[in-house]
Amino acid sequence: MRKPIPFYLSAAVATLFLASGLSVAPAVAEQTVIPLMADSAKRAQLDLPVNGQTASQVRAKFGAPKRLIGPVGQPPIRQMVYPDFIVYLQGNRVIHTVLKPERSASGH
Repeated sequence: MRKPIPFYLSAAVATLFLASGLSVAPAVAEQTVIPLMADSAKRAQLDLPVNGQTASQVRAKFGAPKRLIGPVGQPPIRQMVYPDFIVYLQGNRVIHTVLKPERSASGH
């Protein structure tokens, strides 16, 4: 048979727990959902700029970007912002193209 824990020990443990600032309240966090498969399917259907293309090739094919950002950092990286995607350039060459996430009517 187990011996009961003496009161003074359980009181000491409770005091240390509370003094440490730890809480017994449940943790609450917001969950972010990224629909990777949906983006993959959409990306396969879209004609997007590819790595190695020049900025002028991107402009010739997709038109003028909605916004230009940069250069920023070292090496300098620029962004060409289009309605559905962002093109990242190092120097004058595409290094990455990112689809913008679709926003639902509820904003989530």
